[in-house]
Amino acid sequence: MMMRKAEELELPRGPSMHAHGSSEAMPLGRLPPLNALRCFEVAARHGSFTRAAGELFVTPAAVGQQVRQLEAILGHALFRRKNRRLVPTAIGLALLPGIHEGFAQLAQAVGLAQARCGEPDLAVGTAADNAENP
Repeated sequence: MMMRKAEELELPRGPSMHAHGSSEAMPLGRLPPLNALRCFEVAARHGSFTRAAGELFVTPAAVGQQVRQLEAILGHALFRRKNRRLVPTAIGLALLPGIHEGFAQLAQAVGLAQARCGEPDLAVGTAADNAENP
């Protein structure tokens, strides 16, 4: 099997359109910063920069700055304010399932790696080692 560079790999396409208006996946090397994606996902889930900041242990201004950075990269607003609550725009709603699933997969991979940390490492010996320790 031939391996490709990470920049050439593409994310799986979901049923929704990507923010830039096409159905093509963005190369991994061109993804927005993970902090910006995480702040967007948490803010959308809570409907508030303040509550998102509490979960992420940062200030509400930091969450807002990360979301603005993501909006600048994508070229679209991701939230609108309605009655002191953040409401995702159509583009934001289209992004949420894929971003949420991506972070869930990352959490699962890290959990599997941590579970394996408790397993013993493979020990490789030679015949000479066995002769010295009968």
